[in-house]
Amino acid sequence: MNQARQISGLTTSTSHYTSSRSSNSPSIKALQLEYARLQKEPVEGFTVKLDDDSNLYKWHVGIFGPPDTLYEGGYFKADMEFPTTYPFAPPKASHIYALNRFI
Repeated sequence: MNQARQISGLTTSTSHYTSSRSSNSPSIKALQLEYARLQKEPVEGFTVKLDDDSNLYKWHVGIFGPPDTLYEGGYFKADMEFPTTYPFAPPKASHIYALNRFI
């Protein structure tokens, strides 16, 4: 059975999560709060989007190089995958690359 629910402004599909990815797990609660806060109060020079609106465990992150640093003018992207044991284990970052870095 595929049920969709609204949780902190996000639609989640209960069929998507296994028992370790249930909507009442500590990792889902932590990620819901962090993602909602970043959407409500964005951090300057930083963007985050979900890979899929029903999966809080995969994020696309963008970071703009801060002014007066070696990275000024750069735009850096990464994919982040959070473990089901988050926040007790760190996320993995992959596909990290720079866009417009040397322009």
